[in-house]
Amino acid sequence: MPEYDHLSSPYTASEFEADLQNNKLNAGDTLVIVSDGVLELKNCSEEMLGDKKVKNLISNAYAEKSLITAQQIIEQQLAEYLGESEQLDDITLVALRSPCL
Repeated sequence: MPEYDHLSSPYTASEFEADLQNNKLNAGDTLVIVSDGVLELKNCSEEMLGDKKVKNLISNAYAEKSLITAQQIIEQQLAEYLGESEQLDDITLVALRSPCL
């Protein structure tokens, strides 16, 4: 795969490797997708947030709360973790919730 430079054009479909999966959300399930910028967020001690802390943040924030409330909690906690450090990558978090029927 060619090396990607943030200043050049993005990958084309033929250059992008993806693992496509089909999953079904049951009523009330929440799917949260995060970019590597969330996982690799560093605090003032240069410690990355990492998988385990991100899973805990998501589990706590999205447990029976509205998506808007959960987003606000996550944004606040990520900002607190970052502190005065420089954000080096974009941060993307998408949450989808299947309606309860």
